Amino acid sequence: MADADAAPHAAPPALRTLLDDVARDQDYRDHRVAVTPLSTGGGNYTSELFLVTVAAPGREDLRLFAKVANIKGKMRDDAPITRFYETERFVYGTLVDVYRKLEEQTSVPAEHRLYFPKYYGCNPKVFEETIVLEDLGARGFDTHDRLESIDWPYAAAAVAELAKFHALSFAYEHDNPEEFARVLKERRYEFQSDEEKMKGMWERMVGGAVGACGERHRARLGRYLAENAQRVRDYYEPLRRPVLVHGDYRPNNLMHRLKPDGAVEVVPVDWQTVRTGCAPTDLLYLVFAGSDAAFRAQHYTRLVDEYYAQLQAALRRLRLDPDVTYPREDFDYELQQCLPYGLLISVFVLPLVTVEAANAPRLDDMGLDAWQVKTSSLYSDRLNGIVDDYVAWGVL
Repeated sequence: MADADAAPHAAPPALRTLLDDVARDQDYRDHRVAVTPLSTGGGNYTSELFLVTVAAPGREDLRLFAKVANIKGKMRDDAPITRFYETERFVYGTLVDVYRKLEEQTSVPAEHRLYFPKYYGCNPKVFEETIVLEDLGARGFDTHDRLESIDWPYAAAAVAELAKFHALSFAYEHDNPEEFARVLKERRYEFQSDEEKMKGMWERMVGGAVGACGERHRARLGRYLAENAQRVRDYYEPLRRPVLVHGDYRPNNLMHRLKPDGAVEVVPVDWQTVRTGCAPTDLLYLVFAGSDAAFRAQHYTRLVDEYYAQLQAALRRLRLDPDVTYPREDFDYELQQCLPYGLLISVFVLPLVTVEAANAPRLDDMGLDAWQVKTSSLYSDRLNGIVDDYVAWGVL
């Protein structure tokens, strides 16, 4: 968990009101609330984060985690920021209940169910969007160091949870196809509509990537990105089997802890970018936002196989036949078709993943027309490793 400031802090008015409502809902009478800002060191951009303790006589302290919208300026107009906050409310307020019901109906053992942090409430008012959840840090969970590559135990645990999430989409479709189709339609990603601003942002990001690339592949990368950078939108559309994807499945959006037996336990969080798509994009996102070249050289193929094996197991627990629902040939086809997504998304995501905390951009201070991130040497190292992989795979 990121370090919190030492002293309690006056909560934003919208948060304080919501916390008082939560305390009353939980029957915390004569309650006291302590709020502490949480620094993410460049790991969060759309919200201010707070740790909360609600205390009341005769009651165990209630440990909470709150997210308060912090983008009120140009970026609201330039990007689907308001949609992000609405999406997270949809997940915790609607989708979690649907998925829990599906797991209960099929008697999925508790230890194999997808865990969502407990949801306590929200404020949906635009510019004050707030959501209150349980504090996983109080239970020993922490975030992965975004500047370090994932290792095999962590990666295997992460794809196991990802497989559960995707399997629940297939179960949702099987249980209620009409409702699932409606949700897929509603959750299609909304791209920013100003083409000139979007084009300018991509040109700056592409220029940064080409500049950071070693001479050996610089011209090749430049040509590829000039021709294909805008095609990143294509990979937001489903292929053979549409599912709901997380959309930002990287270590900074996962909480983890070690179990007593030494195994890694992972809980996905930050559900603001859930959208319609195809499953391999989440897997590729984890790999290229979270790993270095050394990890991929040793574990990429193994991780792909582990994901599909975990998906098969999750589908069977939901009483679905993997060979009918999502056969390996369909997965392999979608993975191959989506492979360029890992490279394209890295151009945009890696600068944020690897940025030094002091250089982390404040989204409310800029719009897409000024979007730029001061990259680090780690960005260059990671990017060049990815370029080497894509050259070896014949994509570049």
